[in-house]
Amino acid sequence: MDKEKVSPEMEKQQKVEEETSTRIDPAETHHRTEVTEFRSVGKGRTFEFPFSSEYPVERYFGKEVLKHDDRSVDFSRLNSGAAPLLWNHDPDRHIGIVERAYIDKDTKRAYAKVRFSRNKFASEVLEDVKDGILRGISFGYQIKNMEENDGIFVADDWAVHEVSVTPIPADPTVGIGRSLISSEEK
Repeated sequence: MDKEKVSPEMEKQQKVEEETSTRIDPAETHHRTEVTEFRSVGKGRTFEFPFSSEYPVERYFGKEVLKHDDRSVDFSRLNSGAAPLLWNHDPDRHIGIVERAYIDKDTKRAYAKVRFSRNKFASEVLEDVKDGILRGISFGYQIKNMEENDGIFVADDWAVHEVSVTPIPADPTVGIGRSLISSEEK
């Protein structure tokens, strides 16, 4: 059977469609890491901080932007009282719980209110957070819909599953204690 003759433009478009359709697996969990500023809320084990922004992160398929508005982000798991605060995405290193998550419409950032556990390891992590040693935050999420626009892939429907304290941040626009670093410490 002879192949139909296809113009070079159509071949290019078909190739882009094939690549794009295989690049994003909606079942895949992704991670983003940020440096954030922890703000103590009430009792000494509860903190609130930004954990996500619209900062473009380089992925294997191109630059990824997570859209931050009320319609794009699904916080149902984080706001259910069942979402964990983990150490470096490790489900065996549960260090607390996410009490609340929300979008700040003015800054286009997602915020989390978390409470650290009293277990030994969580207490050690909490002390490093309070001392400004640990400032990295990451989160696990699933992309439900993504659109490509001028080489930037914008996720306009995504869900957050967990928040993690981590030593290696990916998004430099948010972070634990970042604004507290003096020029003398650099």
